[in-house]
Amino acid sequence: MKAFLRVAGACVLACSIAVPTHAVSKETTSNSVVLTGSVQHERLFEIDRQGNKIVAVGDRGLVLRSNDGGETWERDNLPEPTALLGVAFAGDKTVAVGQEGKIYVHTPGSGWKKVESTTKERLLNVAGNTSGLLVAVGAFGAVIRSTDFGSTWQNAQPKWLEIGDADAGGGALTGAAGEPTIYAVQVLEDGTVFIGGELSFIVRSTGGEDWTLVNQAKASEEEIAPSINAISIRNDGTGFAVGQAGTILRTSDGGATWNAVNSSTSANLLSVASLKSGEVVAVGMRTTIRSDDGGNTWKAMKSLDFPINWYSGVTSDTASGEILAVGHSARVVRVRAD
Repeated sequence: MKAFLRVAGACVLACSIAVPTHAVSKETTSNSVVLTGSVQHERLFEIDRQGNKIVAVGDRGLVLRSNDGGETWERDNLPEPTALLGVAFAGDKTVAVGQEGKIYVHTPGSGWKKVESTTKERLLNVAGNTSGLLVAVGAFGAVIRSTDFGSTWQNAQPKWLEIGDADAGGGALTGAAGEPTIYAVQVLEDGTVFIGGELSFIVRSTGGEDWTLVNQAKASEEEIAPSINAISIRNDGTGFAVGQAGTILRTSDGGATWNAVNSSTSANLLSVASLKSGEVVAVGMRTTIRSDDGGNTWKAMKSLDFPINWYSGVTSDTASGEILAVGHSARVVRVRAD
């Protein structure tokens, strides 16, 4: 699952060597294209896009940037070898999070700056909007938020003991291991925030306050409910959440309700992105699946190395109609139909 990949990446502690901007040769199989990467011992865990600006982060402080929609890339690594597990644009700033609750903010012209965090827990993901609202999530129920483009942060944890569904397996979203690990987060432009994680829970709030449970799997003694690893909701209210054991949930009302769809796979899915055209791509452990009808039906992709390697982050862009994925060997891939 996503957490496994990100923890594994955190164990490698050597710095990447910066290289200048360069155009990359594009490996192709069918229509998908490798834009950059294929460095055996490097890994990218997450990606975000803002128009033609793209940023991807990974282990050992690795940061790749493109300002031309992915045609050329440059390294913009951190000055220290921290594993970066999540990244998000917020206005003209870039915010990256990772091990030990560390948070870094990049400002154009000034570079990266480490800012004070309110948690020491591993931060697994971060999301933000153009108004400066950011939410970062991670291990043991960690939820922190910023309202000033990442300059300062405050704790924003839900009251886990109060929001669980008693009919879904004993009440609260806590257990023997304590508060749930949170893998997924999305912040919409209107300030609505969604987080998701263990027990297939999805919780919603406005501005990172007053959390409300909107989805939780039924638990049983025989089977542990799968975790949600990623959430992606478009501005038109259509969205998807993906997780362990091929779990895919879909919403058509902006996240108020969620329904399971058949993914035709049992693989762990780590990230998802979609376009208004009906194209949806979910990436994961030795599988990348694609839908061309808004998530009604899914098909495993056979091109490139999708069936044998892992990809853990994916992002979409409405203007270009593109979906990009990142993962092993520091690869950035433009995903297109086989």
